[in-house]
Amino acid sequence: NNSVLTLPASNLAVNSDIVVSAGAAVSSVVVNSAAVQRSRLTTIAVNLSAPVDAATIGAITLTRTQATGSGTVGTVVTTGSGLIVSPVSGLTSVLTLTFENINTAGVEFGSLADGRWQLAIPSLGFTSTAGDTNLRRLFGDINNDGTVSGNPDFAAFGSVFGTTLINSPFDFNNDGTIDGSTDFAAFGSRFGVTL
Repeated sequence: NNSVLTLPASNLAVNSDIVVSAGAAVSSVVVNSAAVQRSRLTTIAVNLSAPVDAATIGAITLTRTQATGSGTVGTVVTTGSGLIVSPVSGLTSVLTLTFENINTAGVEFGSLADGRWQLAIPSLGFTSTAGDTNLRRLFGDINNDGTVSGNPDFAAFGSVFGTTLINSPFDFNNDGTIDGSTDFAAFGSRFGVTL
């Protein structure tokens, strides 16, 4: 990434500072506003080292690198398949990735589907580590240990079962109610699963 700067000879008599910027890079990735739970993966904040024009970012992809029995390795989520990137224009130092309230191979009701995911932003020269536990989603995993277990996962699920809660990590279908027909069934089908 070397740059060559050529100045006219007539300008060399005046001292001046020249700043060459290598451009923005990804400085950190924060999942779910730094909440521990990975029962639902609904927000990814991509922090940048310098402001960029969001309109020039280009393609952003999330690719499943590890799956549970119901998923497929290689599933790709983009802005055409459930990924929402904001802002879409203007200078920004943070790109916020969220997900549509749809049910597809890669997005389940406003969350990435179960699996380990790899984030790629080619225009910034960024690809996260394959198998990164930070980009892991396993519905029911409240403590991000990679397993849906009795304690603390089932205990935490039981404490909110039958309630109406907005944005609950145990609301699989994102309808605001933790119920038996959908949410408990989704939890039960993953009980004992490790990712």
